Parts: sequence; C-alpha cells; structure tokens
Amino acid sequence: MKSRFPVDAYFPILNIISKLLRNVVIKHIPFNLSTLNNLFQHTPNLNYLSINFKDYSGQLELTSPILSITHLKITFQGSQDMLEHLLQHGFQWEKIIREYLPEPKLFQFQTKFQPSTDEGKEIQLRQIHNSFQTNFWIYEHRWFVRSHWYIPDENSNFDCIHVFTLPYSFVDFPDRTNCILVKSTDPSYDEYLTCDRVTSLYYGSSAFTNWIVSYVYFPNIQHLSLSLPFND
Repeated sequence: MKSRFPVDAYFPILNIISKLLRNVVIKHIPFNLSTLNNLFQHTPNLNYLSINFKDYSGQLELTSPILSITHLKITFQGSQDMLEHLLQHGFQWEKIIREYLPEPKLFQFQTKFQPSTDEGKEIQLRQIHNSFQTNFWIYEHRWFVRSHWYIPDENSNFDCIHVFTLPYSFVDFPDRTNCILVKSTDPSYDEYLTCDRVTSLYYGSSAFTNWIVSYVYFPNIQHLSLSLPFND
C-alpha cells in the first residue's frame, strides 16, 4: 500500500485488524510511538514497512512483537536523548531485535549525528563500537559496523559521526570530506571501503588531501561533482 497525505494530516488510528495488508509505505506523514504501535497491532502479517518516525517523548517501547516483518525502513526525527539511546548503541538494537524481530535475515542501518562534544573522539567511537561487539553481533549474526568521524569542512561547520553496517549498502554517501577517524568491528577490516550502490557523489576540495576518504571506492558513479583545491 502506498499512500499520500496532506502536509497537515495525521495517520489515523486503526480499528480493524487486517490480515491481508503486508506492505506499507507512508512517505508524507510521520508516525509517533502510539500510531506505530497501533499499526503493528492491526497488521499481524505485515512484511514491509517504510515510514517517517517523529516523536519527542523520549520513550521507545513497542507493545507487541513484529514477528512477520522482513523489511523495515525508518527515517527518524526525535529528541537527542532518544537518538543517542537507540541509534548509536548496539545494546538497544540487540534488545529490540531479540524481543520484536526474533529471526531477521538482514540488518542494515546508517545514522549521522552531531556529537555532543568534540573532545575524546577515540573514546566516543570506542564506546559506540563496544556496544556492537557482543556475541549477538559478532558471532550469532556476523553483523559488523564502521564509523567515520568528520570535522568541519567547506560543507559544514560542525563535527559529524557516521555509523553504518557493513558491507555499505546505501545509495547515498555523506558530502563531508574531512574524515579524521575510522573504526570498524569487522576483524577482517582493511582500509578500503567499497560503496557499489552509490551513483552520485560530491567530492570536496579537502578530500584531495584526506587519506581516509581516498580509500573509499565508488565503482558505479554516474554523477560526480568536484570542488578543486586551487591556490590563490
């Protein structure tokens, strides 16, 4: 089911259980925790869900398992505390998957966020990665993550951390070029990162002198924007 709503509309509360509804894509209306729980309760055979999630309550408790779902895509907008609690740490992801998605075949995610401080970069990335290095991640599923820490460049004036699962399976790549720190939970990790689904790329002037960005490989680029480092 693909639905479009007016900008000021809200997703309605469902009152009828639908066992036939398996695919839901909602592009122009956000869900909060209440409406998301309501949807799950009334679609017991839901397989595919793509939504925007917007909730600043600071709570994230689902009321029932999502046993049938095989593909879940959520664009998140919420409080910084909720973002840090959920998207940055593998412990919470592990809890959600064990309780609500007991047999996932594939898990892919990426998140970009501004760190609360630019001090102790190594320590901050280590804390994130330690949460993705339990038996659940490394041995049960062999799911690995990688993180890039970007400092201000010509495109942005704040630090940014980009955390994503491996192999890189997304169609976009940050247009940040000053990457100063990389960490990975993959024991076979080498310096190279292949992004074969990315077809459009912006390559800023600072990328020409940044060795980390130079080791990212884009074999299928169709559109490339360059900012050349000319000296006055």
